[in-house]
Amino acid sequence: FLLSAVLVASMIHTLQSEQLRQIGMMKAVGATRRQITGVYLAHVGMLAAAALCLGVPLGWFTGRAYARFAAGILNADVAHSPFPWQTLLALLVVGLVVPVLAAWIPLWRGARISVREALSDAPGAPRADGWVERALLELTWLPRPLVYVLRGTFVRRARLALTVGVLAIAGGMFMAALNVSKAWDDAATDTFARHRYDLRLWLAHPQPVADLDRLFASLPSIAQAAYWPQVNPYLVGDDGTAGERITLLGVDPTSTLLEPKLVAGRWLDAATPDGVVFNHVIAAMHPSLAVGDTVALRLDGRTLRFPVVGRVQELMPQRLIYVPKQALLEATGRTLDSTRTVRLVARDRGDAAQRAAARDVEQLLASHDIEVSGLHRTEDIKGAILDHLVIIQQILTLAAGLVVVVGAIGLTSTLAIHVVQRRREIGIMSALGATPRTLAGYVWCEGVLIALLSWSVALVLAAPAGYALGHVTGQMFFKQTLAFTMSPAAVAVWLGLVVVLGSLASVQPALHAARLTVREAIRDV
Repeated sequence: FLLSAVLVASMIHTLQSEQLRQIGMMKAVGATRRQITGVYLAHVGMLAAAALCLGVPLGWFTGRAYARFAAGILNADVAHSPFPWQTLLALLVVGLVVPVLAAWIPLWRGARISVREALSDAPGAPRADGWVERALLELTWLPRPLVYVLRGTFVRRARLALTVGVLAIAGGMFMAALNVSKAWDDAATDTFARHRYDLRLWLAHPQPVADLDRLFASLPSIAQAAYWPQVNPYLVGDDGTAGERITLLGVDPTSTLLEPKLVAGRWLDAATPDGVVFNHVIAAMHPSLAVGDTVALRLDGRTLRFPVVGRVQELMPQRLIYVPKQALLEATGRTLDSTRTVRLVARDRGDAAQRAAARDVEQLLASHDIEVSGLHRTEDIKGAILDHLVIIQQILTLAAGLVVVVGAIGLTSTLAIHVVQRRREIGIMSALGATPRTLAGYVWCEGVLIALLSWSVALVLAAPAGYALGHVTGQMFFKQTLAFTMSPAAVAVWLGLVVVLGSLASVQPALHAARLTVREAIRDV
């Protein structure tokens, strides 16, 4: 929204630059600086009102459609959400005030031009006597047309910085979105590659482990079944009070079905038969907990204590502490005669084989009147996590797309101003034999050059933006910061897009320059 307000100021400045002679004539007949500024501010107000008339309904319908889409992914209902009247009122006020404020400074500065300067041979013509321009003139090995383009580009540095900045913000957002997407995908792939079981089964009622073992052994599609007991105690804080419930999962230390990513200490083994490993969510809940400490858990009125031997990093946001299976059974006084959860490994690891194994398990249990409350493939759980990425991707892509549109219009406006302010130079070049194609090529080169400058700045912005988005989205969904990733594909794709963008933005100004006749370019009025 703020960039759009800047765009309004740039567009009005373009209009003002094209009407410098009219401004000079108005001042010659008695118009004051305040009156001239007021005329253009009224123009801005009308543009802002028209934009609100178009934008508010569009935003309403688009927002509702997107809310329903996101709610469908998150299994939420937004059908009866109230209309945001306060937000609408704030939007109307800000939508009228901000563009006027953004345009006021350039208009006030532009209206101070003197009558003599406004009616001069080249009103508003920029001066090309800065150190950058002088340095370019010394590069004799460069073609003269390229030197002309470079000098014209760097004449108005403030306007160049604004145009490059808007495009760079768009590019930084675009690349950050792709970088976060890759980081999310890499994290999900790594996490689930360490969970080497294919199916997770939940039973409605506890069933004897021996009976389940016999049933699964009879299925050719199932290679292995693992029974890991779990309880849900309360985590005891440093002050001795019980906090939130967590999951204490009893794992066979010798099993190869689970190998989480260690960030401190070691994994479960026989050297410490009662040692436990906690994950990143427990670390966020209990920041002082470290390897070598003792963790206290409250279960059924008893306090269980285990030495901590390691910490792992996972993508799942569950509050998990891993403990050797036998240690869990001994501490709780339970046996593994029956269970409600089973982890299954399919004999064939392909997608079709896993789905077939899931159907076999359902049919087998149904034939023995064993009620199933849930059966999920590990790949489906991974897919559900990645589905949440769609929301983030679409928000960031939409935001980047809007800024790209703003940047493209801003670049077009900048090139149009340059053509207007250099029309006498264009006329002289035409008189000396420059063809319309040559003149249009100069404008195109300038547009592509500005686009490439914005791409280089976007590379710098993409790194902190990607890290910040990875931190925010990671903490929001998984209670951890996603690993920073710089996707080469994102850099290459944005480079191609920004060149196309610069080329499209230069079309209208290039046509204007090509169609400008010598007489129109050098006339006094």
